[in-house]
Amino acid sequence: NDLVKAISTKLEETILGNAAGDATKPAGIFNGAESYDFTTDAYQQTVDMESTLDGFDGLAEKVYIVSPSVKAELRKQSKDTGSGQFTYMDGEINGITTLCSSKAQGIVLGDFSNYYICQWGAVN
Repeated sequence: NDLVKAISTKLEETILGNAAGDATKPAGIFNGAESYDFTTDAYQQTVDMESTLDGFDGLAEKVYIVSPSVKAELRKQSKDTGSGQFTYMDGEINGITTLCSSKAQGIVLGDFSNYYICQWGAVN
């Protein structure tokens, strides 16, 4: 169980990392990602991210992946004045499922339904 947990942790760190890929590992999904400052106008920035992604056809299911610090900041940012609506509410950003991981390096939005991780060998 400890070995499986260690491998799972390393996979998550690699996948959600920002390191460049090489011959022995893939680039993390945050490698080369645009940086966002959500201390102001977070709602508009997330809408812009969604608009950019909407330009790609064939997306099955959009999902946000965020770091705990991004999640905390988005929970504080109102969508507007007076509505009581925040950018992150009830596990979603703008109605899109949002996953939080301490291994994430910021925020990413994508369709991960066809994201495959392959490895060779077995864990006994």
